[in-house]
Formats: sequence, C-alpha cells, structure tokens
Amino acid sequence: MSKTSMSLFAGIAMVALTSCASAPPNTADVMRSHAQNVQTEADVKNKLANDWERGAELVKTGEGRIQKGKKQIKTAEKNLKEGRAQVERGNKEVAEGKKLIRNSEMQFKNSYPNVKLDNDY
Repeated sequence: MSKTSMSLFAGIAMVALTSCASAPPNTADVMRSHAQNVQTEADVKNKLANDWERGAELVKTGEGRIQKGKKQIKTAEKNLKEGRAQVERGNKEVAEGKKLIRNSEMQFKNSYPNVKLDNDY
C-alpha cells in the first residue's frame, strides 16, 4: 500500500472511529482529523510534483534519443547506399574479369592447342 493510500485509510478510520463514539468529537479530534486530511493532500501534491519532474526528465532524455537515432538512421542509410553501390560495382568487375579470363583462355587454347592450362577460375 502506498504512503498516500495509507494516510487516506488512516484518516477515514479516524473519522469512522470518532463518529462511532457516543460523545461528539472534541476539538483535539477535529484538529487531528484536519491534520490527517491536510497531510494526505500534501502527500498527493508531492507525488504529483515528483511525477511531473520525472515526466519532464523523460521527455528531455527521450527527445535527445530521438535526435541521436535520426542521425544514426541517416548515416546508416548513407552507408547502405554506398555499400549497395560497392556490391553492384564489384559484381560488374567480377563479371568483366571472368569474361576476360574465358576469352583469354579460349584464344590461348586456339593459338596453342598443345599446351595444357591449369584453370583457376
């Protein structure tokens, strides 16, 4: 049970007990009841203030994380674009290189049919 709930429960219990007595509440009972109600209200206000401060801090840190994340995404997208371009260029170079190798081997075999080649590719 939270402190606020306990204070509220104690206040209600105090009022219930004093109302059940045969004599009407005296000045001290009224003062205690008022003090309990004021304390409960103060506890609620303090909790709300603490929640507000925590919320403000979360907003501040969250906004910072959003900005940092956006920058990371932008960098990642740029790197991805560059990476894809490198892969595309590499694929073209591999295809061109294999074509040159095949043509070179074919011309060599046609020109020198008695020489055996070791094929690395």
